Amino acid sequence: MSSTEVILLLAGDRIRELRKKKGITQERLGKELRVRKSSISHYENGTGRPSLKALIRICNYLNTDMNSLLGMNVVGKYNNKEIILSDEEARLIIALRNTKSYRNMILRPEKYAQLIELRTADYSIKW
Repeated sequence: MSSTEVILLLAGDRIRELRKKKGITQERLGKELRVRKSSISHYENGTGRPSLKALIRICNYLNTDMNSLLGMNVVGKYNNKEIILSDEEARLIIALRNTKSYRNMILRPEKYAQLIELRTADYSIKW
């Protein structure tokens, strides 16, 4: 699964969550955004790709910003570049911090990344 597909899948979850929080149906959201109900369903299930125009309309109607909708947060800078993490990536970092191996991971991140790659290849783990 590509990073774009993951982002759209997460955005779909957030669209569903915000729509339900607002107490509206997929049909109603579709009418407000001038798209079919099936399009909203596809966005929410991660099987459809909303256009940039549709994403902007969704953000405006659901009173959110694009970064929040896509689950991206600027958390700092590294090598003069902004570091942007999704909520899920931040959760992963927090979970890693709670492990006994965290200090070693920080000191030798390339080694641990290679171990993860090898481990997933050995067990044919499907994400």
